[in-house]
Amino acid sequence: MAIAIPITNLILRNIGFEDALVPIIAIIVGLHFFGLVRAFDSQRFALIGGAMCLVGVVALGLPVHLSHNTGASFPVRETVVGVGCALILWGGALGTVLSTWQNMR
Repeated sequence: MAIAIPITNLILRNIGFEDALVPIIAIIVGLHFFGLVRAFDSQRFALIGGAMCLVGVVALGLPVHLSHNTGASFPVRETVVGVGCALILWGGALGTVLSTWQNMR
């Protein structure tokens, strides 16, 4: 990720597709979770990674932003990726939080 994201940023900016950066970062981050499946022997990471990749791919098909006739603009792609990935990560951590909470009782 530390190498892929900056290189992707440079490439996308040079070819004029900088609006695709946030969804592509979601895909890169999602892909990194697949390496954690074997490291932690947990399929949960495959679900998290797959879901984050899916959010990134879906976001690429969405408009970059929606404009209102007042001149206001809503960043659709960034919002879908940000909220989607946050919910995925929170959901992925929920099992651990609940089991830890149960063990503390």
